[in-house]
Amino acid sequence: MTRFRRLLSAFLPALIGLSAILWGSAAHSVDMGKAKSEICKARATCRLTALQTAGQSEAGVSLFVAVVALGLADKPADGPDTGCLSTEGDNDGGREYWLIEEGKDPTLLLKLCNDGYGAAGVGDDQVEIGRNKLTHIQYGGSNDRWEVTETIQLSPQKSLTTQGCGFRASDPSYASLSWIDLPAMAAHSVAIDDALKSDADSDDPCTMLRNQMVVPAQRGFLSGVDVPLPDLGSDGETPQPGFVVGTVLGSCASRLTLGDAGGYTVFGRPDSARLAEVALLALDRKTLILQIFDSRRDSAQAMSWVAGDHFELWTTEDPGMVNHADPGKVNQLGIGLDGRVYAGVGEPKLPKVDRWQGTDGQKRHVTVLRLTWPDTDALVGGVAIAYSEAEGGRQTRIFATGPIVKNRPLYLPNIDDVPLTCGVRDGRWDVTDNPGRLQGIDIAN
Repeated sequence: MTRFRRLLSAFLPALIGLSAILWGSAAHSVDMGKAKSEICKARATCRLTALQTAGQSEAGVSLFVAVVALGLADKPADGPDTGCLSTEGDNDGGREYWLIEEGKDPTLLLKLCNDGYGAAGVGDDQVEIGRNKLTHIQYGGSNDRWEVTETIQLSPQKSLTTQGCGFRASDPSYASLSWIDLPAMAAHSVAIDDALKSDADSDDPCTMLRNQMVVPAQRGFLSGVDVPLPDLGSDGETPQPGFVVGTVLGSCASRLTLGDAGGYTVFGRPDSARLAEVALLALDRKTLILQIFDSRRDSAQAMSWVAGDHFELWTTEDPGMVNHADPGKVNQLGIGLDGRVYAGVGEPKLPKVDRWQGTDGQKRHVTVLRLTWPDTDALVGGVAIAYSEAEGGRQTRIFATGPIVKNRPLYLPNIDDVPLTCGVRDGRWDVTDNPGRLQGIDIAN
């Protein structure tokens, strides 16, 4: 998959002995005998190997995370017949992490069974527990390597951040990393600029990319603003349940303020007296929602769509195995704020555009555009989104989600899956659930 966009998930290690971790009087209020009985039940090989303090919940209740080791007889039903790989080098039944919160039954957070996580057999899990949070890093792959990091809040449980990195072991210059602040619905990505091959000799490209998590990127790297794709709570038969004409974007969208220091200015100069806000959302990989508030729309009669306020989108039907977009394989289309769509560079497939106006949560008048392409995977190769402002009927400045030079994008940011459920509330598209689930083995097993 292009730039390893769909990655699995993982954790940072911190297993501390039981006697060294039980601190203070709060720990003594935990009935460990009862907790062990509720966690292990009839599993004869179940052992509590550590109990780590995890601070307090938002309600001020003491939290602990219990680490459980399982023998081969109690391995997960969908685990390998030979068992799970252990850190000691032999096979066992895997590990579990349970939240112990005073006054509540233990809650299973994570169930792990390392089967190598890919053909290279380099899979590993690491877990780190902090104050009311847990972080899981998982590594794996074959020649195409990946590592994914997830951090959740423990109580109330919710996802905080995700981070996914992928690279090719035989060519470390082909590497990219996405990071998402889930409460803010802010998604970004950074990649090695493989047109320059400046870091082809790196033996740890993910660490290198983590040191470059800035927008815009430094020379030798490419970065941009990704578009979030939430869980819509459907079975896949209905790609955009509830997102009907008249709906405006609320908390379930990424937002960019244009006109100040944030984001890319790819043409002209920002005007702090004309601030605009663009909200972005994907409903699937063929449907985009664009919402614009512009404090000073240009009222002059433009001679063409380029000379009026409009969006520009850059896509590709042939992304190839590169990070740096091939200028000969990108397509551009323009969309006026009246909903009309225009072909620009290349031969873009034009989407169906639905347009309406509404009022956002700040009582501002906004324009909403729903773009739907006929191809199910129209946006799999990424998409760069630009908003062009006109003054007096002339194109004056352009802001974009990725770098654009000489009217060609250098990079097409990703569509990122986010573990949040969204739906309509009072006419606005809001986050309806943040379950904070970690991607180990299905905890139903």
